[in-house]
Amino acid sequence: MNEAELKQTLSKEKNFVSAVVYLRPGRENAEGALGFFGKLAAELEAHFAQYEIVAVDDAAPAGVVAALRSWAADCPKPLTILHMGLRQGLEAGMNAGLDAARGAISSVMLDPTGSQRAQAIWDITDVIVVTGGGEEISLGLGGYLDIGLLDTMEDLLVNFIGAAVFSFVGYFYVKNRGKGWFARNFIPQVLPDEESDGETDRPEE
Repeated sequence: MNEAELKQTLSKEKNFVSAVVYLRPGRENAEGALGFFGKLAAELEAHFAQYEIVAVDDAAPAGVVAALRSWAADCPKPLTILHMGLRQGLEAGMNAGLDAARGAISSVMLDPTGSQRAQAIWDITDVIVVTGGGEEISLGLGGYLDIGLLDTMEDLLVNFIGAAVFSFVGYFYVKNRGKGWFARNFIPQVLPDEESDGETDRPEE
């Protein structure tokens, strides 16, 4: 590596970046797609030291996908082609591409020198779990498993369902001026003095 190449390498952004590209159904051609991906890879290579490209195949022509597979062999960084089972549309396809854009992980915990420099693991294609008995179980995920993110999204979904049910029941309870029997079972009520068992100390008069 000469001095010019060294300066160019050192000047690149060190943060990992993922480029997600949506392949439109029936509106792409192999020549145009390869030209776009070539320009995209050149720009990323010029400015970023670590990157990946994710192509979302949402019923794109088979010729385009086959051409991208051949082009990926010469691509300097990983290319992931995400095949959608059914046609999802632009927004859903891009969201799926963002979820799949985890082809690498970077952490200072991976630095063997302990100098707090982020080290990356590239081109992750699977996650293997090693049990206490030494058994290795391949999860077959096709990429990195972000357990924290998945758990958080599931928790948010549960919270949403609970909030929707509470709002639905509360709306009819208020509309009926408290005559409903179902919601009343979940609303705290102040017990009369004789039923409080002396738990509340009242000031002497």
